[in-house]
Amino acid sequence: KMLPDNSPLNPKKFISLFENRQRFTHGIKNIAWHYRAARNRAWLGRNLTNQLPTEPYIVFFLQHLPEASTCSQAPRWVYPDMIIEQLAINAPSHLKVVVKEHPRSYGRKGRDFFKPLQDLPNVLVCHPAIDNFDLVSHADAVIAITGTVGLEGIVLGKRVGVLGRPYYSIYNGVRVLDYPEDIYEALQDQSWRPEDMVDERRHFLAAYIQ
Repeated sequence: KMLPDNSPLNPKKFISLFENRQRFTHGIKNIAWHYRAARNRAWLGRNLTNQLPTEPYIVFFLQHLPEASTCSQAPRWVYPDMIIEQLAINAPSHLKVVVKEHPRSYGRKGRDFFKPLQDLPNVLVCHPAIDNFDLVSHADAVIAITGTVGLEGIVLGKRVGVLGRPYYSIYNGVRVLDYPEDIYEALQDQSWRPEDMVDERRHFLAAYIQ
């Protein structure tokens, strides 16, 4: 839903512009930004994949930035390209690093950001329209900073590593990472089996809902 809502071609956006003089003036001033976003979307539509990899992979979801919980609570990790690069450099040969763009940020970053990541041989960049459930369900692990995708991973019983300190990091099935590449050492720990923590997961989610 975020993708069409945020599209520069969304007719609702045009209508709202003409209904509000201040927004109209603001939109005219930023016409170059809107043009660049539309151009980025065209490039991303051609170059981001909608297919899951056949190889084992870990998945890292880009967060919408600037965002308070990341910029204030995890300022070390506001450069996602650095995180992806470290994951790629240190990944075991059998593991892919799958990256998914945030739908709210779609169009803000284009070729200049994503092409260097795509040039890394073990990195796959997914289109934000790809289904989160499928992407997380088939992943060996989920890497999050402070985003709610970590909670989605917990719900599905996946291994979740976090770089920030989100509220769900208190869950015993989550590994708090000091560096992105720490996830690979954690994956070698045979005792880390959150998929078996059925009762503990239910208790945690019940407490969260309460």
